[in-house]
Amino acid sequence: MIHWSHLGQEHSAQWRPESIATAPARVQVVDDTLRADDAYRLACQGTALLWQGDFQNARLLLQALARRVDAHRSSGPNGKTGGKAGPNAKGRGKPTRRVSAKTAELAAALAAPAANTKTAAVADA
Repeated sequence: MIHWSHLGQEHSAQWRPESIATAPARVQVVDDTLRADDAYRLACQGTALLWQGDFQNARLLLQALARRVDAHRSSGPNGKTGGKAGPNAKGRGKPTRRVSAKTAELAAALAAPAANTKTAAVADA
């Protein structure tokens, strides 16, 4: 079960991921006013993002999160380019297990309530 508060009301839903992902400890209700950088930061901190809005904007947010993961991969863990992340790096362009896992983790952090609002569907990478 996941629990969240929205407009002063407490809500809960059964967590139904398509993968074996466990339910997040923190859930924050978000909409299309959330910037992708803020969504990335929240997801990296382990906060699930409960989407309230149309599907198209949720998809755009997921794409923006994927671009940030890719940018992080190409720049390296400290944000600087060079070293093994350079243009001649062995295996460049192929996602590593760690990056693939991070992409899946971020995608799983974005959830949308199902029609009956008693379950939460999870975007899976």
